Amino acid sequence: MQRSNNICISAGGTGGHIFPAVALAERMLKFGWDVDFVTDQRGEGFLKPISKSISVKVVQVKQIKNSNILSWYRFLVNIFLSVVSCYISFRYKKPNVVVGFGGYSSLPICISAIVSRVPLVLHEQNSVVGRVNKFFLSKSKCMAFGFPPLIDRQDVLKIEDQSFNDLATAIRKMEKKKPILVYLGNPVRAEILSRKNSIYTPPGDWPLAIFIVGGSQSADIFGHIVPKSLLQLPEKLRLRLRVYFQVRKELKETVILELQNAGVRFEVSEFFDDISEKIANSQLIISRAGASTLSEIAIIGRPSILVPLPTAKDDHQNKNALAMEAAGASIIIRQEDFSPDNLSKELEKFFASSAQAEDMAAGALNFSKPRASENFGLLLNQMYRAD
Repeated sequence: MQRSNNICISAGGTGGHIFPAVALAERMLKFGWDVDFVTDQRGEGFLKPISKSISVKVVQVKQIKNSNILSWYRFLVNIFLSVVSCYISFRYKKPNVVVGFGGYSSLPICISAIVSRVPLVLHEQNSVVGRVNKFFLSKSKCMAFGFPPLIDRQDVLKIEDQSFNDLATAIRKMEKKKPILVYLGNPVRAEILSRKNSIYTPPGDWPLAIFIVGGSQSADIFGHIVPKSLLQLPEKLRLRLRVYFQVRKELKETVILELQNAGVRFEVSEFFDDISEKIANSQLIISRAGASTLSEIAIIGRPSILVPLPTAKDDHQNKNALAMEAAGASIIIRQEDFSPDNLSKELEKFFASSAQAEDMAAGALNFSKPRASENFGLLLNQMYRAD
């Protein structure tokens, strides 16, 4: 009887971990693989679009917020129970390979892979290796990076978008015991890829659009600062502006009132289902610097103003933003400098220079890795396919 090919993918928490994992799941389904997806309660909601095509397992693992004994006890108990559950699942249906996308929800599945002697592959979305991925690196076969890696090793293999020779080299190296590091880029969802390299209309004497997005940890400061900065723009510019604003529920009414006061057209939502369309229709994106969001902006090819989250672990958002700035794709404003006055000056300067905007859009496209999910899928398919 021919064995089916099965991959187990683990990601949870925020969309930053989930979306690249979903993109890989979509790719492996196209290769004819069965996909098991392990996530937490927060991550489960992101899987609805493909939930009918994959098997979803929810683990009860949460990040420790209070470092007291009771919190640690609950955390360790949940980890143990989740590891046992995953291990039993592996006894029933052993995957060809396990792919962990970092975050605490990946802990049980990575431990189970090691105990069950299933090949473990890791994906790190950021330039800086996260704590969970760092812990499992020595036990893995490969770590793929979504952003240019900042790591104390010189043997990172960069896989170019069109190079099958690079993939072949990676496969040969994965056959050895030492884990290899590859820079593939972040897999992005099909809806984002459908807008790849959309025609960019630079600022000019016509209607303009800004998209404000930034993840769950940014809406407060964006909601307070951005509308006030728009009010300071010249009236002639404000009358041509349309603002797409993703904001938390508790700030939605306040933001609507301030945008009305600024005299701009706007759409405000807690979550936009058509995020690829919003990015493509905008001249400028204002965002935090999470790797997945930046990868999506780069694929579509749009300039951005980035405000890295200063409390991000290991300062990874700042390092992501610096990579985009070095590519000529982004302007960075530190959070301590993120004020209505400073943002208003940057916006006025940006909208006054179509040449700068076009250069930034081109820089974003040059930075992007549109074949990331395809190359990652090819690597796994060639290395671990049973038939």
